Amino acid sequence: MSRRSILAWSIAILVLAYGVFVVGGGLLESSTNADLAVVLGNEVLPDGRLSARLAARVDRAIELYNQHRCRFILMSGATGPGGYDEPGAMVRYAVTHGVPAAALLSDPKGDNTWATAENTAGTDLMAFSSCRSINISLAVVWPLLTLGFRSAALPTPAT
Repeated sequence: MSRRSILAWSIAILVLAYGVFVVGGGLLESSTNADLAVVLGNEVLPDGRLSARLAARVDRAIELYNQHRCRFILMSGATGPGGYDEPGAMVRYAVTHGVPAAALLSDPKGDNTWATAENTAGTDLMAFSSCRSINISLAVVWPLLTLGFRSAALPTPAT
């Protein structure tokens, strides 16, 4: 077998292993409480409503908050021209579903997973509440652990 074939097979195996890790982790639910639930952005419709996928993510964070499994919710997403504002729409949705505005934080620069992790680590919440544990989807676990969080639980199988 040539070196190129060995390299190709090695990469394929790593990609497959990572896929199994992500899918398997996404099917598990942690019962761990955390200081903060982070919701990754997704599509906001032109009329300002959340897409079904994004609404499901925010609904799950609201459930965690109502079950006292987190103290705060951070809405992270992109903003853009014409008033496009994922975190703003997510915050409005959560408030209309009974979450107090004081429990909601917004990250308007969460354009991708790594940016969300970096921005989460840098929020004021980390400074004033000693927040070191987070409920978040599996895709962000490694960046958050890299940035010094002691725990990154997996709260939702649907994201």
